[in-house]
Amino acid sequence: RHKFGVNALALVRNPHEHVEWAGAVSLFTAGRDFVVRRWDITATDGAGAAGRGRSPTSPVACTAMYADHSDWVNDVVVAEKAGVIVTASSDQTLKLWPTDAPDAPAPHTTVRTHTDYVKALAHSPATGLIASASLDKTIHIFKMDALRAYASA
Repeated sequence: RHKFGVNALALVRNPHEHVEWAGAVSLFTAGRDFVVRRWDITATDGAGAAGRGRSPTSPVACTAMYADHSDWVNDVVVAEKAGVIVTASSDQTLKLWPTDAPDAPAPHTTVRTHTDYVKALAHSPATGLIASASLDKTIHIFKMDALRAYASA
């Protein structure tokens, strides 16, 4: 459970067969507590009795916390082909995280190209592009390979 409000959601079926949560349906939640959480919601995908899935009040397991931002996390996207989660924050950064990491992974990369809150992300699996939008009135578009190449400042 997040300590404060949730700003964004992303759903994905884990493609990694070598990790504990292989094949699971996961929900990523971006919070105002500076954290992204990964939740195992596999049982809610209609696989329950008579196709009803999990009851809306049933608890869901938090399987990982992505905690390296210093302000609200405003958006999250999962780039499945690249094996990363990209987060956008009011700390003016984008962070790339490994999708196959357990519990509490460290980010692969921190990108500091905006000068104000980063509010939104968009991802195109077909092109490998990631776009970020900020209150600094700019939109930055990156190829996934180029985004990985940025070094933390």
